[in-house]
Amino acid sequence: DLETAFQLLWLTATAPRLDTAAIAALKNQFHAMLQQRDASPESAFSDTITLTMGRNSPRAQPLTAARIDKLDPERALGLYREWFRDFGEATFLVVGNVSLDSLRPLVTQWLGGLPAAGAKHAWRDVEPRPPEGVITKVVHKGKAPVATQVIVFTGATDPSGPEAELVGAAAAQILQERLLDKLREAMGATYGVDVNTSISRVPRKSYSTAIDFKSSPQQVDTLWQAAQEIIAAFRKDGPTADELQKFVAQTRRETEVAVKTNDWWLGELANYALPDGPRFGRPISELLGWSKRLDALTPAIVQDAAKRYLDPANVARFVLLPEN
Repeated sequence: DLETAFQLLWLTATAPRLDTAAIAALKNQFHAMLQQRDASPESAFSDTITLTMGRNSPRAQPLTAARIDKLDPERALGLYREWFRDFGEATFLVVGNVSLDSLRPLVTQWLGGLPAAGAKHAWRDVEPRPPEGVITKVVHKGKAPVATQVIVFTGATDPSGPEAELVGAAAAQILQERLLDKLREAMGATYGVDVNTSISRVPRKSYSTAIDFKSSPQQVDTLWQAAQEIIAAFRKDGPTADELQKFVAQTRRETEVAVKTNDWWLGELANYALPDGPRFGRPISELLGWSKRLDALTPAIVQDAAKRYLDPANVARFVLLPEN
């Protein structure tokens, strides 16, 4: 099916068309989804987080029925044609079990035949900046006797090498295990905890660490206090050697499996080859050094990441509580 895939890509790029029946069906799907969404406590909670972290930017507004009704298919098609009229700056990634001899003529015919007049595109930073300082927002919605907390640490950072994401992931995973041990195992107060750290280089160098967990409404403040103490201790002392070794061993096993898949290679190549990739502009050969980067991790390196990515000076706490 490889040639068919290239043909479809070429048609999508050069011959887009409006399907009014498909657009009408899509609008109906959105309206049905939004009717259910308006009654969902989780949706109200998610909207509060999005609007707060996006500072009520027009680019951070929740989807509404009114916005769906204003959809202009002709305008959308015009924007599509405007951006895809020139492929001179396009990057294509092909990953899979295919020989270069069979791939080359397809690339020559279907990608080489795409229009390329030498147009240049310049991007600008329109992404809303997260709020600064310490913020707490509580949403009362729903009847279920369950509370949800989401804590978001944000700020500027200066990731210098390919190890930045790995170090951030190590700090997040180790903190997650500590929170699980305390909040679930010791206190029996939550079913689970998720911690994730993301690092951006485009449009600006920044980080975001999100922590979320559920509990009974009565334990909301108690758990947050306990979580703060765990975070403070982690920033002060860093991980133990055993905690770090556990992370390294688990990540190595997972990567040894993932590196055999197309998805891993496509994702890693995109990180280096695409302008919005976290490692754009760096030597693509770095992706083969993942094992050495794991070996180079030390407790001090991870502690430094914890200090940077769990800064209590810039943290937003969101709590979802039942209406009563």
